[in-house]
Amino acid sequence: MVESNNGGRAFARNVDRILRERNYTCAVNWFHQGENKVARILSNASNVMQHVYFPEGWNKKWPELYLALISYQRTGKNKHDDAPDALTGVVEKYLNAGKQFSSDVIAQMRAARGL
Repeated sequence: MVESNNGGRAFARNVDRILRERNYTCAVNWFHQGENKVARILSNASNVMQHVYFPEGWNKKWPELYLALISYQRTGKNKHDDAPDALTGVVEKYLNAGKQFSSDVIAQMRAARGL
């Protein structure tokens, strides 16, 4: 799933093309995200904390991600909000999988996993 805002659709098409060139079977889908980013991040913060686990030492392995996630502020300008936004999107898709994905997309995902 690729957010199609700001060039994401072209990115998704390129990913799909590269995967096909390398003979990978994977469904690449794009979607429009029209909801307010800050509201989404804040309203899903508890779900992110409840459902996302990082490996031990992840803060040292990915220090930029760690800093972006722990420094996000409820008020004020956040210089880097891509990491909290992406993590929120993953949790939203996970929690709403049956509601967000059509049955054909779910079937493609299962087939790609060999289920």
